Amino acid sequence: MYVVPSELSIFQDLLLALGVRRNFYVSDYFDVLKRLQNDVKGEMIADNYFDAPGLEDPSILLIPDSTGVLVRAANLVYNDAPWMENHSLVGKHFVHSSVSYNLANRLGIHSLRSLSLVSKELTKDFPCMDYNKICELLESHGAYEFLLFDLLELADCCKAKKLHLIFDKREHPHQSLLQHNLAEFQGPAPVVILEGASLNGDEMASLQFLPPWSLRGDTLNYGLGLLSCFSITDLLSVISDGCLYIFDPRGVTIGTPSAHSPSAKVFPLRGTNLTERFCDQFSPMLINDNMPWSSVDSTVIRMPLSSKCMENGVESGLMRMTLLFDKFMEHGSRMILFLKSILQVSLSTWEDGSTEPCLDCSVDIDPSSAVVRNPFSEKKWKRFQLSSIFGSSTAAIKLHVLDLNLN
Repeated sequence: MYVVPSELSIFQDLLLALGVRRNFYVSDYFDVLKRLQNDVKGEMIADNYFDAPGLEDPSILLIPDSTGVLVRAANLVYNDAPWMENHSLVGKHFVHSSVSYNLANRLGIHSLRSLSLVSKELTKDFPCMDYNKICELLESHGAYEFLLFDLLELADCCKAKKLHLIFDKREHPHQSLLQHNLAEFQGPAPVVILEGASLNGDEMASLQFLPPWSLRGDTLNYGLGLLSCFSITDLLSVISDGCLYIFDPRGVTIGTPSAHSPSAKVFPLRGTNLTERFCDQFSPMLINDNMPWSSVDSTVIRMPLSSKCMENGVESGLMRMTLLFDKFMEHGSRMILFLKSILQVSLSTWEDGSTEPCLDCSVDIDPSSAVVRNPFSEKKWKRFQLSSIFGSSTAAIKLHVLDLNLN
């Protein structure tokens, strides 16, 4: 039994229409006592029994927004920082002015001040390659067509055991973000999980320098590593080894607005409450406990689709990514035969409105047979010459046919 707060009295007609009564009756008190008896089951009532919240999840409450439309509390904020500049308020959905700060807080509504920029002590600058240099590398490499193949090579070089490719088509909430201007990057994005491999800060930084790139004794021989991601995104997010990295080579989002110079930030996650405080920022990274992989020993890469990628409309951009995934699905299964570490590659699609991703394709290698893929070490292969197969004959013309069977 609860009394409607006086601040909501101006919505009396609406509340009555929704079934809220004007008064409690004697029968209501009898009903409460009966329910209380069933709850405690004959035992003594604890002193703090009535201190428990009435709702396990207050965010499901519908509360009027600034225009009087009922909205879930989780999607609202209240403005307790009126001094903030107007551009910082873009993308925010405010609660109705008649709801006081105290009431809004009790109803589970976030405050604008609590959603402001994370403190400088919790973030550091990080290396980021110049955008023009990235464009030059992408142009010589073949734009975005080889993106997923490049990430497969990167995962194998990092000694990952599994590679999960998920095309997340959902629009995510954007109330609790590390920065207000990150809201536009909460839309559709391919998400790549390198399960069983985490990169430390030095390894992450090395991938922002010019090629060749070496990781853990192996060299990326074909792809552009993380730089391939910028063929479809302007803002790259990576979680690895307990840190969040955000790369902004164009310098328009996390860098100094007037400078437009490449910028990157690293946010430590261990020993902080960033993932809880800015839950909308981390939810799209798929690192919660419900996922089949552990964020402790995995690397998660998220690439929100750029405006250029969707210049012909959202549907056009989504179709572009679908074709990219289809191409990888067609040819990727053969590539796993020549890898060193990867034992499984999976592709999934997470449709907007779905509660979980749908598995489209999965390729597995039996661990007991995986060693057969690489009978020689990389050093031995470098010393190996194909001409040695044909003997030392001095004949002017030789013709040999190699018949290779892959089983």
